[in-house]
Parts: sequence; C-alpha cells; structure tokens
Amino acid sequence: MKSKKVYISPAVKGVHILQSVEHQSNPSPKDYELKEDCEKEKEKDNEKMIAEFKAREDEAYRNGKLDAEKGFQRELEEIKNNNASLITMLHDAVKHFVERREKLWEECEPEIMNLVLAIAGKAVGYEIKNDSMNVTQQVMKDALTYAKEKKIIVIRLSCDDVKKMNESEEIKIAEQSIKFIEDKTISPGGCVIETDFGSIDSRIETRWEEIIKALSENKNDKTAHSF
Repeated sequence: MKSKKVYISPAVKGVHILQSVEHQSNPSPKDYELKEDCEKEKEKDNEKMIAEFKAREDEAYRNGKLDAEKGFQRELEEIKNNNASLITMLHDAVKHFVERREKLWEECEPEIMNLVLAIAGKAVGYEIKNDSMNVTQQVMKDALTYAKEKKIIVIRLSCDDVKKMNESEEIKIAEQSIKFIEDKTISPGGCVIETDFGSIDSRIETRWEEIIKALSENKNDKTAHSF
C-alpha cells in the first residue's frame, strides 16, 4: 500500500508539498483470499469463453455441413431435372431393346430348332449308316428296358439289321430265344419289340417324334410361364 506524508518546506513557508513515499506492508489473509477469488473468477471466465467458442465452432460446422448437403441436393435435383428427358429416353431405349430381343428370339426360335434338328438328324443318319450295328443294339437295349419281365415274342427290324443280328453272336436277352423278323416299314437303326403284353415301338422315326414333341412342350411351358 502507498502512504502519503506531508512535509513543510523550509524555503517556502506556508506551502504544503505532497510527496509520495513507497511503503511495503505485509499482505493480510483477506488479501490472499481476494487474490485467489480473482484468479478463480478469471479462470472461470476463460473456461466459459472457451466453451462458448467451442459451441459456436460446432454450430458453425453443423450449419456448414447442413448447408453443403442442401446445396448438393439442390445441384442433384437440378441435374435430374435437366437430364430427365435423357434418362427417360434411355429407359425407353433399354425397354425397346429387351422387347425387340425377345420378339426376335420368338421369331427365330422355330427356325433355329429346325436347323438344330436337321443337323442332329443328319448326324444320326450318318451314325446309322457307318455304324448301324452298334446303333441298333443300343436302341434295342433301350427298348428292352420297357419290356422288363414280359416275354419277348419277336423283334422286328429292317432287312439289313436282321441279317446283321442273325450273324452276330453277342445278342443274348435274358436267355430267351429271340426271333428277328424283317419289316420293311422299319428303317435301319430302329426296332419294334413284340411281347406277350403288347409291342414297344422304338423306331428311329418314333423316337425322333418324341424328341420334337418334348421340345415343343417345353417351349409351350416357357410361353405359359411368361404371362
């Protein structure tokens, strides 16, 4: 604390001169309390100021992010609106392409199937011509699976196949005595097996018709499921 002391100057009588003199006094406990309270108050003010600054910073970040998102959405909507006609045109083009592809397949499918069957028919014919013995034996084995326990009376074959079968020693069917007879209505590679319960038609033409029928039924099923 500072104290002031009054001196009387010997040179100027009656004039009072104030002269400050520094005087240090010991601080009291109350002074310490006041100082500590001031420091705490100052610290609280700093913390409050920092918290307010952080809150404003967070708010500014949120507002900036929200503004950026809104701006992006506006730009996206503008792009969509500007290109709506182009997108519609693209969708229509894709739809037209799919419909055209399906229609083209429907138009070409019969011709493709006929071509496949024609090629397969030629392949079968070539196989019969060059290896009729094996083809006939395989056809007979397939047909005999339907005979099961039935008694086989005769097997009717084409003229050429009858000769080959009579010359072959490999044909043994459940130890039955099988008789082969010629049938001019049967083409090479096919056969008709007559049993005591009826006949089994395994002619090449008949088997071919079954294949075509199965393909047609499969096509009809696909058409029905498409609706």
